[in-house]
Amino acid sequence: QELSRLSIEFSKNLGEDNTELVFTKDELEGLPDDFISGLKKGPNEDEYIVTLQYPDLFPVMKMAKKESTRKRLDHANASKCQKENTVILERALKLRRECAKLLGFPTHAHYILAIRMA
Repeated sequence: QELSRLSIEFSKNLGEDNTELVFTKDELEGLPDDFISGLKKGPNEDEYIVTLQYPDLFPVMKMAKKESTRKRLDHANASKCQKENTVILERALKLRRECAKLLGFPTHAHYILAIRMA
């Protein structure tokens, strides 16, 4: 039951993430003008806000010509909710380990393997 709650909380944190990155038009080279014009304006002229939500993330990762732009966005996406979800993940891992031990398995991976091979 606690594992279910932790899983829901983990997913909720990811869904509610509102991280925004600011890029210049030059950094967004390769993206269509209609996409860029649909982005929120940044704090300075010629700056645009890109979120980690799919409608912003996917086109930038696929079409931006500058590796540094894609790399910065990918790093931000890979580490979103890191602070909040690390605690949740650590607790979930501990609970999985405890459940596996109670059922006679050395690790959670051994338990899952046994279920899938049955």
